[in-house]
Amino acid sequence: NEKQVGRSKNYEELEPDTFRKKVFTKDADVVVSVYSDHCDLCQQLHKAHEGAAERVKRKLGKLNQPKRVRFTRFDQWRFQGVLQAKFPQFADDQLPRMFLVRAGEDKPKRIPHGDIGWGDDGASKLYNWIRDQNSLQMKGFKAKHEKKRRRKKSA
Repeated sequence: NEKQVGRSKNYEELEPDTFRKKVFTKDADVVVSVYSDHCDLCQQLHKAHEGAAERVKRKLGKLNQPKRVRFTRFDQWRFQGVLQAKFPQFADDQLPRMFLVRAGEDKPKRIPHGDIGWGDDGASKLYNWIRDQNSLQMKGFKAKHEKKRRRKKSA
């Protein structure tokens, strides 16, 4: 594939020597996208990833928490073998894949493959998953629980 995923407006590129410092933080949740620049599926998801990140950033900005969720990505093909050797909890053969590392935690949570941006509503699916799983869980950006249906009393 000669096409490329290309530059990202919202995802910071991770390098092997800064991976740990930028992913495992105390003050922010970090979304990690593992991709390859020439991966066709990664190219297909690029727009949804950007859309979800923009929506999260916009929402958190309104809540005065603009840096509470950060977005990063790691080019697995460019840095072959690095994840397996240094960060096995992120290593896998499947591309693309995504993780969330909550603030202050040292274990990534894998974002389910069906929620990483597929389909016409892909950006919304990814946004909703991040909203539901983030460590902040403040009003305006927290999991939406189904309201319990109240039974109508029979007359």
